Parts: sequence; structure tokens; C-alpha cells
Amino acid sequence: MTRPGDADWLERRADTLFRLDGEGRILAVRDPSQPAPRLFLQRSAGAVAFRLRAGLPEGLASELANLVRLEPPAPPGAPLVQAAAIQACLGDSHAPGGGPVYALTSAGTLPFDPALVRSGSEAGDALTRRWRLEGLPRSLSDLGFTDADDLWPPWVARLQGDEIVALCQSARLSDQGAEAGVITDPAFRRQGFGAQVTRAWAGHPDLAGRTLYYSTAH
Repeated sequence: MTRPGDADWLERRADTLFRLDGEGRILAVRDPSQPAPRLFLQRSAGAVAFRLRAGLPEGLASELANLVRLEPPAPPGAPLVQAAAIQACLGDSHAPGGGPVYALTSAGTLPFDPALVRSGSEAGDALTRRWRLEGLPRSLSDLGFTDADDLWPPWVARLQGDEIVALCQSARLSDQGAEAGVITDPAFRRQGFGAQVTRAWAGHPDLAGRTLYYSTAH
């Protein structure tokens, strides 16, 4: 069984985040608005996993792979042992980022809440048709969404009247895994709505059998 933090769990996350070629090199991020990184590295207390971008010069790819293989497993927050060497290898344009990643598990069937709407349901399909005909509600527009296709299914939304106050969507999705993307209207934060839609998203029937992730950034 795959456990959070083991090598297979980390490998599945990489496969969820990126489109890969036959050699496991990164072709693209599963979000066309983001460029593919030259190096993707993740660690846990028990494992290290990495991916290199396709098309890197073989000398650079080999040097990076050798450096990463010297990187020991480490708990969250521990500094990279090879950070300086990797930075020198990639140059000044390299901007490391990221933060802790958490495992999500389905809470099973949650009590019915009419304020929650999920994609693929009768209510969710009706909302999507309405948004396509009439445009998005102000709350979603204010959060940067432009049309119904900007919501990546499977998703779960929390309604307040006709407005969406919190949304959890599939920011990254593959056959093996999915990563939660949570956003809450600033006026409704610190009321538990983000946690509510995330719990409901983890139990979405379209995500059954996938490994679920929730990541953070520094």
C-alpha cells in the first residue's frame, strides 16, 4: 500500500503535476499557463524523487541528476544539502520554490449540505450551463475566473445565494492522482469554507482510486 511520503507516493505526485515523455522527462506542466521547470525535486523523511525537463543538454541533465542523487531524504523544512551546487548548476535565473505537501483522504459520504455543489451532479451541470449562457457570478470573476472552462473538474463549490464563496478544483489531474486547488472569496475567509469544499472534493466520486495531494508554497 502506498503511504504518504514514500517513494511511490512522491513519484505519483510528479506524474500528477507533469506530462512526461517515455523517459520520464517533463514535457509540460498540467497547467498550460506555467512553464516546465528544468528540475523538479521533492523529498520526504524516507525518499527523494525528481524529474528533469525534456530537451536539457545532456551534460546539464547528467550533472543535475548526479547532484540530486547525493541529496538525502529529509523531513519537511530541512534545507537542501545540495542547494548551492544545484543553484550554481542552473544559474542565477533559477528560482526555487514550493512548500510542504499533504496527503488527502476521502472522508466518505458527508452530510448533505445544499450549499455545496459539485461538478458532474445535476446541480453542478445546471450551474455550468447557466454560467455559459449568462456569464460567471461576480464572486468568481473577482477571483480571476473568466468563463466556465476556467473551473477544472472535478470541483466542489460552496454557494452563498447566487455567489460562490469557496471552490476546490482539480488544479492538476492524471489517471493516478489529483492535486487540490482551493480558493476562497476574501470576504468569507476564516469561516471554514475552504476546508469544507476541500473535504467534499476529496470525496468526489470522479476522484475515486486516485492519490490526492494538497500542496503549499512559501
